[in-house]
Amino acid sequence: MQVNVHDNLAVANSRRERFIRDRADECLARFSPRLHQVSISLSEVGHHRGDNPDVCCRVSASAGSLGDFAVTAESGIVHQAIAESLKSLTRALDRKIGKRRSRRNVKFEMPVEEEVIEMA
Repeated sequence: MQVNVHDNLAVANSRRERFIRDRADECLARFSPRLHQVSISLSEVGHHRGDNPDVCCRVSASAGSLGDFAVTAESGIVHQAIAESLKSLTRALDRKIGKRRSRRNVKFEMPVEEEVIEMA
């Protein structure tokens, strides 16, 4: 699984990027055989209003035959926006994998033939 980080915040640093990669690896570890690429983008939202801008974290993942996933979370705290978006992605992947498993594991039972007993 390849994790790409795009930090478009006013102050970007390597500690935050390392935190994002570690958190993504931790949250998405059980999906790593299915995930090909994960992109995490951070940007500021509401900076034109004058108050403290919110942070928008957008996570997109390519999961091969499962399709592509994209989730977004906004928060006033960077770490919280990252955690919420990764949590949303794990829920989406769980739902998708659960639906595929339930379709795949359906067992069809053959109807039982009833014996006819004749009374003489």
